[in-house]
Amino acid sequence: MRKPIAVLTALALVAIASTSSSLPPGKGPPDPRDPPPPREPRDPPPPREPPPPQIACAGWPCKVTPYEGNPIWAGDPEKMAKLGCEKPFKHRGGIQRGETGWIGYSCPASVASQFAALPPDFSDPCLPKRAGRVYVPVARSSCNIEPAKVEIADAKKLGCGPAFTYSTGGDMYPTYTGTYCPDTKAVREATKPSVGFPAGYCDGCLDVPAGKIFKIWSHSVGPNCPSGCPSGGPSAM
Repeated sequence: MRKPIAVLTALALVAIASTSSSLPPGKGPPDPRDPPPPREPRDPPPPREPPPPQIACAGWPCKVTPYEGNPIWAGDPEKMAKLGCEKPFKHRGGIQRGETGWIGYSCPASVASQFAALPPDFSDPCLPKRAGRVYVPVARSSCNIEPAKVEIADAKKLGCGPAFTYSTGGDMYPTYTGTYCPDTKAVREATKPSVGFPAGYCDGCLDVPAGKIFKIWSHSVGPNCPSGCPSGGPSAM
């Protein structure tokens, strides 16, 4: 029985040898230890178009002035003074989206827990960070926008949309009647010198997209909380 097995083994070796000799050089059976062959190079993807330029979101620029309005909106100035707070100020520009201004104090950090004080590291271009002190808002003013029950013939002729009433909060701030329009020379010059709010202006209520302008057709100054002033919100800001 050993002789036939030896003959078969020899024949198998001869067959493997003849197969290997018939393959071109370097085309033998793959060795599992060899690294995989490199992939075929592909054509590079077509270049992408550059994204449109992003317009910075900018609401009212900040401005800080002494608050000289109705004391009721300044909390209790005498109490604040006893706690070491400085005189109240009016800050144009909100702390968050939807706000347009606030009344506040600079107080010692030791009294921060008694109020809804801003974080100790709060600062903006108008209020620098001050060591050992915090800013305490006592009243905030919010914007508002809602459809206006008027039609503006000139706006319609210029391709503008429906009219809106836009208020920035507080009795001493204007209430505007305007429309979203294409930002063209004809629109800008329609009612000089009232131009409007250009693309990029946004405060949480009035977001003006690229290529548009919120054109102002009229404005007034007076009570302007169409949906009701927020609790603690100043009506004399």
